[in-house]
Amino acid sequence: MILLTSTGRHLERALDEGLSREGQSVRSPFTSSSLELLVAAIGCRAIVYTAANTMLAGHLTPRPSATRVRQVLLAAAVPGVELVVGIVPAGDAYVDEEKLLKAGDVPAVVLRCAPLVEELEGEAAWKGPPGSARVTTGEMLSTTVLRALEDTSWRGNTIEVPTLRLDPSWRAPRVIRRSSVTGLHGLPAIACLAGEPSDEAAGDPRTPSGKARSGIDTTPQLLCVRELFFI
Repeated sequence: MILLTSTGRHLERALDEGLSREGQSVRSPFTSSSLELLVAAIGCRAIVYTAANTMLAGHLTPRPSATRVRQVLLAAAVPGVELVVGIVPAGDAYVDEEKLLKAGDVPAVVLRCAPLVEELEGEAAWKGPPGSARVTTGEMLSTTVLRALEDTSWRGNTIEVPTLRLDPSWRAPRVIRRSSVTGLHGLPAIACLAGEPSDEAAGDPRTPSGKARSGIDTTPQLLCVRELFFI
């Protein structure tokens, strides 16, 4: 049993569907109560913690919380819990949360995650200098979480979820079809909009030192939501 702490619609759906599809039993407490989270952890072998309701919001308005992490670590002390997977927005804004997760008594893997393409619907998007902005997909995230749950060599490390670079010309209004963001099978369609997959998408996203790769733009600019249309 895997305990999910996310209450964000896109994150929760991506993780729930992705893990369930691979035969993992999933439990979502939908609560921030320390006691209820602790009770929900009973019978679970791992906790998947998300530091923000959406990775997009976590980039635009970072709100790291040591208290929130300590609640997760308290739940991780329940007998049977063997691993904590922490999903934090890419960049350094949540580095204190990362340190706390790794300092816990239970092994932890930290995943740095760019905004999900699915999160751009109805939200203000972000864009760095031309060619530097990156996004990921719900399926790319869930696939990375699955590996984090099974690959013991990742424990104690910070890993980057694979990303796609946005095309430098992506400034004029354009349409993104829902079918192009439903999962890995839609990546060719996404790539037409986003350009080539980043280097991280091609191989092991972990550097030899175990640190997250550099190169993700951490000073995003707001892009008017009217420039994004979903059909």
